[in-house]
Amino acid sequence: MSEQEHDEKLRELKAYLIDGFTFLKNGKSYCGFALSITNLSSVTKSLPIIELQVEYTVGSGETGKAILNCEIDISPPYIKPEYQKLTTPINIPSKETVSGWITFRKPIIKNMDLNIKEYKIIGMCNEKRIEIVSAYLLRCISNEKDEG
Repeated sequence: MSEQEHDEKLRELKAYLIDGFTFLKNGKSYCGFALSITNLSSVTKSLPIIELQVEYTVGSGETGKAILNCEIDISPPYIKPEYQKLTTPINIPSKETVSGWITFRKPIIKNMDLNIKEYKIIGMCNEKRIEIVSAYLLRCISNEKDEG
C-alpha cells in the first residue's frame, strides 16, 4: 500500500450544521439539527453512536454538562416527510455525503430553567469520540398549538 493510499484511509469526516432550532412537542422541549456529513476517507466510515452534549447554567449560577441520546421517534415540526431522518448507525461510503435531521430532548433538572451555553453533537467513529458540530444559539420554533 502506498503512503498516499494509507493517508486517504485515515482522512476524517467533515460535518456542517445546516440548521438548528428548539421546539415543543407533546409538552416536551426538543432541539433538532440538520447536518451534512462528508466522508473524506477512501474507506466507509460509521458513526454507531451520536450524542448531544450541552453545557448549561441554572438560575443560581451553577454550571453543568449533560449528554443526551438522539430521539429517533421525534421529528422537528414543519419538516417535509421526504427529508431524511438520521438514525444510528450512520454508515457513510467513501467520498460520499449524508444529510438529514437528528433530534434530541433538551435536559430537565428538577423543573429548573436551564440556560444552555453550548450544544455539541458528538459521534463515535473508529472507537474514538469526535466532535461533529457545535452551536451556541438555536432559534425557537413556536409549534405547540399546531400539534392539536
